[in-house]
Amino acid sequence: MLKLYTDKTYLLPGIPHTILLFPFMGNALSDEDNPDKGRFEAFCGEAHDFLQLVEMPGEADVFVFPFDIGYLKKNLALVHSFQQVAHSYGKKLLVFYNNDDADPIHLEHAIIFRTSFYKSSRYPNEYALPGWSADFLESYAGGQLQDRPKEQKPTVGYCGYIDYTNPVSRIAKAVRRRLVKLQQKRGHESESGSALRGKVIRLLKNAESVNTNFIIRDGFWGGNSGSSGNKVALRREFAANILGSDYALAARGAGNFSYRLYEVVSCGRIPLFINTDCVLPYEEVIDWKKKFIWIEDKQVDEVESRIRAFHDSLDASEYLYRQHEMRKLYEEWLSPSGFFKNIHRYIRGSIQ
Repeated sequence: MLKLYTDKTYLLPGIPHTILLFPFMGNALSDEDNPDKGRFEAFCGEAHDFLQLVEMPGEADVFVFPFDIGYLKKNLALVHSFQQVAHSYGKKLLVFYNNDDADPIHLEHAIIFRTSFYKSSRYPNEYALPGWSADFLESYAGGQLQDRPKEQKPTVGYCGYIDYTNPVSRIAKAVRRRLVKLQQKRGHESESGSALRGKVIRLLKNAESVNTNFIIRDGFWGGNSGSSGNKVALRREFAANILGSDYALAARGAGNFSYRLYEVVSCGRIPLFINTDCVLPYEEVIDWKKKFIWIEDKQVDEVESRIRAFHDSLDASEYLYRQHEMRKLYEEWLSPSGFFKNIHRYIRGSIQ
């Protein structure tokens, strides 16, 4: 049982408390119109088996800053103040940063969990935080893993936005981006993410030894395509694309991390992961490179041969095993309950 302490007086008006405190202070997210509604319900119901919020700071194993520091707009004076209180009790401070920003966070004595940062420039006290959508298997497959038998030719899936599909659309999108820039509007994704996914998609569309299952959107949340802009219908189609594929492309978006990676693993499907100097959760104890298809961003020209090599290395039983292994990894390490159940490893020293 990991004992947590926070101070509600540090909460600012209108700012929700952090996810780790949901089981004790309520789900602070307004999810009524969100297709990922209910994504933290299981965690809230299970957390009391392994977490406890204590009232006396001296009883705690660790202090928790009460809200995501992204709301502070990089003015960390409030965090430093609470960190001093934690230090006076001889405790570490947990800080969460669920944000696309990858700039350094100068909190040397805190334990920082963040979504977007770079392995080559990470600080020793920074660790990966998953991006949480709904549990796709529960939401879209009745909670039952749908085994896919191994076929000779692997099928790679992707549903979403890319930079362009052909030269004509490339010109049209360049014009549209220019207009958007002139109107001083910001896009939902960085060019690096959409361009990287676009390159992989174009390579695989021309691949002879790989089947493709692609649904290309013209914008975030389906843009002007898809099921009439209905987010629930779009999300269901997105999940069906993953479930109906052997492998699913996962690469960075606006931040240097991939929500899709966790969605694919939750489905019991094997990611085709394009690494852009990423940090993954619990990589100190899990060798993610051995769990799925891992390709460095500078090696995407090899994507077809790398998929074939991975697929051909698995016999039928090993291929099914990998699907179940993905789901187990999600449940035990990457879901909200799995992630927070293991967070004590960073506090009690089993992970350095």
